[in-house]
Amino acid sequence: IGTFHWTTHEANTLWLSGWIPTMEDQYLSVFLGLFLMAILARGLGALNIHLTTSLRTRDYNQLPLSMKHNYAIASNVVNKRNSRANIRAGMPWAPPFVWSTDTLSSILTTLEHFLMFLLTMIVMTGNVQYFVSILLGIFAGEMIFGRLR
Repeated sequence: IGTFHWTTHEANTLWLSGWIPTMEDQYLSVFLGLFLMAILARGLGALNIHLTTSLRTRDYNQLPLSMKHNYAIASNVVNKRNSRANIRAGMPWAPPFVWSTDTLSSILTTLEHFLMFLLTMIVMTGNVQYFVSILLGIFAGEMIFGRLR
């Protein structure tokens, strides 16, 4: 098994064997691209939560009045489940499955995790500059989108 070590060597492969920045402008473009990719990954998480919440609210507003009453009772039971007796009283409540809402949420979650896995692969190259660029992008993305989650 090989050992992992950090390096500052410029010739690190990015995902594919042909993607090796060789000139300074390419290297700076990689830094900027990784920075923006990390911001995008953080933004997708916030977008997912924001869209899912607004779509579920829309779905709730389209329910007939009799269903809204059941929906409100079920969500109220969840909010009151802070005591141990209430937690043991029944199964946890979840909103109903809605194709449009849950499909969009699944697609955004998959895209967010795909970007994070790509960034993880870059970190595993051991290049300190790439790692710092990704960390700064995650920091900036959290500063921009963190309050929305």
